[in-house]
Amino acid sequence: MGKKNKIQNNNNNNQTAVVHQSVSFSGPLPHPDILRKFDEVCPGTAKIIIEMAKTQSEHRQALEKSVINSDIKKSGLGL
Repeated sequence: MGKKNKIQNNNNNNQTAVVHQSVSFSGPLPHPDILRKFDEVCPGTAKIIIEMAKTQSEHRQALEKSVINSDIKKSGLGL
Protein backbone atom coordinates (compact mmCIF):
# COMPACT_ATOMS: atom_id res chain seq x y z
CA MET A 1 0.00 0.00 0.00
CA GLY A 2 2.68 2.49 0.85
CA LYS A 3 6.09 3.11 2.22
CA LYS A 4 7.06 5.01 5.32
CA ASN A 5 10.54 6.21 6.08
CA LYS A 6 11.47 7.56 9.47
CA ILE A 7 14.80 9.18 10.13
CA GLN A 8 15.85 9.82 13.70
CA ASN A 9 18.83 12.03 14.35
CA ASN A 10 20.57 12.09 17.71
CA ASN A 11 22.68 15.26 17.81
CA ASN A 12 24.66 14.16 20.88
CA ASN A 13 26.70 11.50 19.08
CA ASN A 14 25.78 12.14 15.41
CA GLN A 15 24.13 8.73 14.94
CA THR A 16 21.32 8.36 12.44
CA ALA A 17 18.82 5.52 12.40
CA VAL A 18 16.68 4.89 9.35
CA VAL A 19 13.53 2.81 9.77
CA HIS A 20 11.82 1.63 6.60
CA GLN A 21 8.35 0.10 6.63
CA SER A 22 6.64 -1.25 3.53
CA VAL A 23 3.02 -2.44 3.50
CA SER A 24 1.27 -4.10 0.59
CA PHE A 25 -2.33 -5.09 0.10
CA SER A 26 -3.97 -7.03 -2.68
CA GLY A 27 -7.59 -7.77 -3.34
CA PRO A 28 -10.72 -6.67 -5.15
CA LEU A 29 -11.30 -3.90 -2.62
CA PRO A 30 -9.05 -1.05 -1.52
CA HIS A 31 -7.18 -1.40 1.77
CA PRO A 32 -9.51 -0.74 4.74
CA ASP A 33 -7.59 2.43 5.61
CA ILE A 34 -8.25 3.78 2.11
CA LEU A 35 -11.95 2.85 2.36
CA ARG A 36 -12.09 4.67 5.68
CA LYS A 37 -10.58 7.78 4.10
CA PHE A 38 -13.10 7.64 1.24
CA ASP A 39 -15.88 7.54 3.84
CA GLU A 40 -14.37 10.50 5.70
CA VAL A 41 -14.39 12.61 2.53
CA CYS A 42 -17.79 11.44 1.32
CA PRO A 43 -19.87 9.47 3.85
CA GLY A 44 -21.35 6.28 2.39
CA THR A 45 -18.70 5.93 -0.30
CA ALA A 46 -17.11 2.84 1.28
CA LYS A 47 -20.47 1.07 1.23
CA ILE A 48 -20.91 1.97 -2.45
CA ILE A 49 -17.43 0.68 -3.33
CA ILE A 50 -18.07 -2.59 -1.48
CA GLU A 51 -21.43 -3.01 -3.22
CA MET A 52 -19.78 -2.37 -6.61
CA ALA A 53 -17.21 -5.09 -5.89
CA LYS A 54 -19.97 -7.48 -4.81
CA THR A 55 -22.03 -6.79 -7.94
CA GLN A 56 -19.00 -7.21 -10.21
CA SER A 57 -18.12 -10.50 -8.51
CA GLU A 58 -21.67 -11.83 -8.94
CA HIS A 59 -21.64 -10.78 -12.60
CA ARG A 60 -18.28 -12.48 -13.25
CA GLN A 61 -19.44 -15.67 -11.52
CA ALA A 62 -22.66 -15.72 -13.58
CA LEU A 63 -20.63 -15.38 -16.79
CA GLU A 64 -18.28 -18.18 -15.72
CA LYS A 65 -21.26 -20.42 -14.92
CA SER A 66 -22.76 -19.67 -18.34
CA VAL A 67 -19.49 -20.59 -20.08
CA ILE A 68 -19.17 -23.81 -18.08
CA ASN A 69 -22.75 -24.84 -18.88
CA SER A 70 -22.18 -24.08 -22.56
CA ASP A 71 -19.00 -26.18 -22.57
CA ILE A 72 -20.87 -29.07 -20.92
CA LYS A 73 -23.58 -28.91 -23.60
CA LYS A 74 -21.01 -28.80 -26.41
CA SER A 75 -19.15 -31.72 -24.89
CA GLY A 76 -22.36 -33.74 -24.65
CA LEU A 77 -23.02 -33.09 -28.34
CA GLY A 78 -19.49 -34.06 -29.27
CA LEU A 79 -18.55 -30.58 -30.45
